[in-house]
Amino acid sequence: MRARAPDLLADLLVQGCVAALVLSLLRWLDRDAARVLRSGPAVLAATGVALLAAVPGAALDDAVPEPYMDEIFHVPQAQRYCAGDLATWDPMITTPPATYLAALPLAAARAVARHAAAHALAATAALARGAAPPSLAGALDLGPPLRHACSASALRAASAALAAPCFLTLCFLVRLESRKAAGRATHAALAAHAASLALLPTHFFFHWLFYTDTGATLALLLAFAAARCRAPFAAGLLGAVAVLYRQTNAVWFCLALAELVLGRLPRAAALRVESTLAVALQPLRDAVSALRAAPELLRAGVWFPALVPAAFAAFVAANGGVTLGDRAAHAPVAHLAQPLYAALFTCAALAPGVLAALPRTCRPKPRHVVIAALAVAAAAAAVHRGTYAHPYLLADNRHYSFYVWRRVLSHRLARFALVPAYVAAGWALHVVRRPPRHLGSSSVTWCWVFYLCLVAALVPAGLLEPRYFTVPTLLTAVQLRVPPARAALLAAAAFAAVNAATWNLFVHRPFRAPDGTTGRFMY
Repeated sequence: MRARAPDLLADLLVQGCVAALVLSLLRWLDRDAARVLRSGPAVLAATGVALLAAVPGAALDDAVPEPYMDEIFHVPQAQRYCAGDLATWDPMITTPPATYLAALPLAAARAVARHAAAHALAATAALARGAAPPSLAGALDLGPPLRHACSASALRAASAALAAPCFLTLCFLVRLESRKAAGRATHAALAAHAASLALLPTHFFFHWLFYTDTGATLALLLAFAAARCRAPFAAGLLGAVAVLYRQTNAVWFCLALAELVLGRLPRAAALRVESTLAVALQPLRDAVSALRAAPELLRAGVWFPALVPAAFAAFVAANGGVTLGDRAAHAPVAHLAQPLYAALFTCAALAPGVLAALPRTCRPKPRHVVIAALAVAAAAAAVHRGTYAHPYLLADNRHYSFYVWRRVLSHRLARFALVPAYVAAGWALHVVRRPPRHLGSSSVTWCWVFYLCLVAALVPAGLLEPRYFTVPTLLTAVQLRVPPARAALLAAAAFAAVNAATWNLFVHRPFRAPDGTTGRFMY
């Protein structure tokens, strides 16, 4: 690892610079909420997250220097952009170009930082030996490092550079909600809870590879932060960036847009009535209120973020579909079981917080029994009619989901045996998920919009990939009650252990595929 010292120093420096930019943005959005980010626990947690992204990432890069899995498409595309070729597009790439555009300045900054670090370390070593330090002219010659700035290693480092910024944004979002709660959480509890979310395995693993996931998640979380701080123009710009990373972010941004609209409607106390009809009609009431308040909403600038889903809809119409490339393999399907998988995954990932927030006593009423029976029937119907096995899932044994399908979901009895678990997970999440507190009675509408976004984002996706559940899991997690610091630290440690295990499997447990290539296990 000594030879990697300049790389590690450069990676941490670039990550620190990106974190400083994100911190400045969050302070501009809400200076009071951003104070927690400068507390001792938050700084310590951010440093830990940065190191966990950079150090294992460098070791992974040593073991797997060549692009792997989807990197065989993403890395060459980014390198074409680095060479100034913005016209050539790989037809196998399905997502927009923000991943490659954002990687250019990050890779260039890393190349300069690495060059400076290498010369500084060489000069220090020379002086320690009593020798003359290297020439200053060599340190100032940035041509060679910039010519090789977009190596696979540098592009992976560009993903790792977003780890600490993701933590800061999650901590900010958690703080926004927790300060509206009855009891304010301590800085240690907030930082530990945000660290556990930043270490969510399906999110954190992709800091070590050059994928679209980390940038797409960070941009979307920042868009939500801007929306919850009532900054429509910032939310619109960040939402556009998020969509340029990944198309499904357009769906999730509709939830942020709904928060902007609902937050400006006349407030009423949170609904406490037990009437199912009242709950069902609340979205209609809010829609009517939004129409009446349209002039005020336009003056408030809500029209600007509304351009993001409108522009995306126009793109889909002009493009003839959502994806840019490989359309045959990514055509929309009716994967009705996908939201059920997401509910079970989210509930399992957030189990400590969910269990702690569940009511200690429950007095079922007759209508609850009816609702539960209908939910089980609906889930069983979704499993029966909407279980889908994508050809890529069946053919690729490098993904964990391949084994979940082969050993569990491919068996009809097992699929239906999981129905009660799906319903229980969905019920638990519905009970503990707290909509943004400033919405009052419109929190009911927020829940409806959340579920619609969940269905719209997941059902058309034919592939079964746990990373698709990252966004709904994180958006649910920031709405949970902040657990005590000790419980949050245990959750963070558990996720760190899972990340260590998946890293070890990927790096040290390769296998030989039938075609002679080397396969590695991953999400």
